[in-house]
Amino acid sequence: MIENPGEAPLPGLLLFGATTKDPGAGSKTIGMFGSGTKYGVLVCLRKNVDVRVYTGTTNLQYSLVPQKVGEVEHKEVMVSVGNAKPVPTGATLAFGQHDWGDDIRLALREFISNALDSVDGDADRIRLEIVDSPRAKAGTTRVYVRWSEGIQGRETLEKFKTTMFLHFRPGYDVDYEGPIRKVEPGTTAKFYRRGVLIRSSQKAAESLWDYNFVGLRLDEARNSDEYTMRYRVGDLLKKDPRKFARTAKAVSQDDKLWEADLDAYSLTDYGREVAKGCMDALLQEFGDVVFVQNEVEAQILRNEGLLPVGLPDGWANAVKSMNGPTFLNSLKEDQREQRKILDPKQETLRVVEKWSRKIGAAGLAKEEHPPVFEFREPPDKLEKLWGFCRFGEGIYINTEAAGDLLELTVIEELAHWHSGKADYDRGFQNWIIRLLLREDYDAKD
Repeated sequence: MIENPGEAPLPGLLLFGATTKDPGAGSKTIGMFGSGTKYGVLVCLRKNVDVRVYTGTTNLQYSLVPQKVGEVEHKEVMVSVGNAKPVPTGATLAFGQHDWGDDIRLALREFISNALDSVDGDADRIRLEIVDSPRAKAGTTRVYVRWSEGIQGRETLEKFKTTMFLHFRPGYDVDYEGPIRKVEPGTTAKFYRRGVLIRSSQKAAESLWDYNFVGLRLDEARNSDEYTMRYRVGDLLKKDPRKFARTAKAVSQDDKLWEADLDAYSLTDYGREVAKGCMDALLQEFGDVVFVQNEVEAQILRNEGLLPVGLPDGWANAVKSMNGPTFLNSLKEDQREQRKILDPKQETLRVVEKWSRKIGAAGLAKEEHPPVFEFREPPDKLEKLWGFCRFGEGIYINTEAAGDLLELTVIEELAHWHSGKADYDRGFQNWIIRLLLREDYDAKD
């Protein structure tokens, strides 16, 4: 028996879309569609579970009659109000079966939600009991669902209501939006809207938190999908920097947690205040560390005397996007690449001077002469870089370059320096062509 004070108006129990609630006006009601009771009754009927509704001393009893539509046989749902002759409800037994299925738990959830809404969510003012037989009571609304072990399996009514509704659990605020302590430790993530369970994650992974939403778009079965939950959870965590940081700490220690698979899109916030709040909380939780995505990055940081902490990809990319301390922004490029910068050999300087004179003679040189450096890359690097130019700093030549390769590398890096253009830029190509043409003219002269 599910009982609440007050007698529900009959249209609210029979007419789809009819509701006394107005969630759009900022109310704290659970229901929103004006259809939950009707759908809940249909679920019970599909499962052949007896359901009775009493508004005051007026009872509603349901029955089915065959109804043929074209060549298709249906079962039309009839209702008897106050023991009067049954009349059509305007629905067949199949109505709502795709979203609601035959899950009795969803029907019970709707009946209990309506009772809670009638008392502004005060669970102490409703009765939820197993009784011997249905009875009416003036001044109340009662819904009776035939209870058996077959309906809920081994779940007791007590476990059902405390799992499905935060209202029945001490210490939970159904109007708080954010991560909440686990209803059942060691289980996958559970998601609530205003304290009512709307989904249990299908991913077989323990979660650090359960999550309660205040405003959230749902289907008419008051359920949501996994993708929406994952995205909206990221929003909830960002709004609570302390829990954002605690969650990051947890996934850094256990990448099998449900929260470890959250992606950067949901976790990143580009608002300056939110991002700063999350990063400040993160550094307070972890201390002076640098966040990495793999062991290669971690080892490079250790070589530089820094303390790495591994994060799953989504978290690491979110930290990077919010300007937190990551591998990329905590080390210079040469440190990241484990590249050692050296003074140039005489042969390298000779080649640079040779081509600097040619460039000057061709009228293609900038005023300043580039500083020249050599570099050595780690021996295990698979793809070697032979040279590069850093505008405003100088040109860098691989210490292993020699012969024609040294000449080609020097020419290319000087071309970058004097043209001010990067690879694949048409201006860079034109500069090289001009140098070749003027070299050719000199040869003819």
